Amino acid sequence: MKKLLFLAFLVVVSCSENDCVEDCAGVCGGPAVLDECGVCDGNNSTCLELKQCDLSPSDFIDLMTLTGKIDILSEQQSTSDTLFAFVEESCRGKTTPMLENDNYICYLAIYGNGDNDETVDFYYFQSSTNIFWKLDQSVLFVNGQILGNPSVPFTFTIDGE
Repeated sequence: MKKLLFLAFLVVVSCSENDCVEDCAGVCGGPAVLDECGVCDGNNSTCLELKQCDLSPSDFIDLMTLTGKIDILSEQQSTSDTLFAFVEESCRGKTTPMLENDNYICYLAIYGNGDNDETVDFYYFQSSTNIFWKLDQSVLFVNGQILGNPSVPFTFTIDGE
């Protein structure tokens, strides 16, 4: 009788462990799924269509610079990614990260035409996931301003991270 109960216990335990399908949040039988942006239980609000950036620096007379790092969802960056700066629909800068001392650093020139105090929004294309992110940070364009440096870079995040 003890052998029969032990076998029944093994069958129940082994079946319940093998039948468990975890959702993206690690919950056994949970409802969470990855959205189109690759976010677990997300609502597709963090991904955008890739914006076109036909940048011609000679079209601008003013310049500010930003040295930054990207910190989004603890994802690994690569030199194939791209950081963009936009004022409304006008592309004002783009760059790819460079690996320096085990950190990916972005050196970004942001262009303008005498219109200080324009809001510059930032977007990041992550090549490994093929996702285009709108970053949380924005800055006002100020000709000649220098934001961040390699030792203390301007940090970009998404979703308040």
